[in-house]
Amino acid sequence: MTTNTLCQKVNALHLTTERLTVRRPISQDQEAHLIHTLDPEVCRHIREVPSVEDAKRAFIDLLDPWQGDEHEWACFMVELQRDKAVIGSVAFRYTSHEDNIVEIGYRFNRAYQGHGYAIEAMTAFIDALQQQIQVRKLIALVSVENTPSLKLIEKLNMEQEGYFKLNHFVVDHWVDEKQFALLNPYFSYIN
Repeated sequence: MTTNTLCQKVNALHLTTERLTVRRPISQDQEAHLIHTLDPEVCRHIREVPSVEDAKRAFIDLLDPWQGDEHEWACFMVELQRDKAVIGSVAFRYTSHEDNIVEIGYRFNRAYQGHGYAIEAMTAFIDALQQQIQVRKLIALVSVENTPSLKLIEKLNMEQEGYFKLNHFVVDHWVDEKQFALLNPYFSYIN
């Protein structure tokens, strides 16, 4: 798949599940997106909470079409179908175009955690990455301190591939991370 075709497919990605819509961000999403982006509890296993100004600038960058560069995150809003509330986001980035490997991530507003929305959104998102985008392998890096994410990854049937000691600096300390992976069952491994 050419980079141009890949970008077109990613930027057009629009998913629906029983309760959710997963779609590219629009400017009206900023306020809802900032709720989980600026929440210290949501970010405590990911990164330091950015300033409001930095978070707003980063959100504006998300509105631009995804260009397909390695390590550039493609972010999608997770919206409740019943009232159109944006409750979180899911994202991916290529860690290697050559090897067709992407890293996935997610963040959800605390008010909407514990209702199965993350598993519902991520299941649909992973299915789209495998079938529509034709990603060969998905990986996720999860802090060993992040029990809810470790449980979610397990429900997604991702298998642990590695354990990295003091791998990621979060807020004020280094954390160990586990790497999980999921191979695409639809991918043709024969050339």
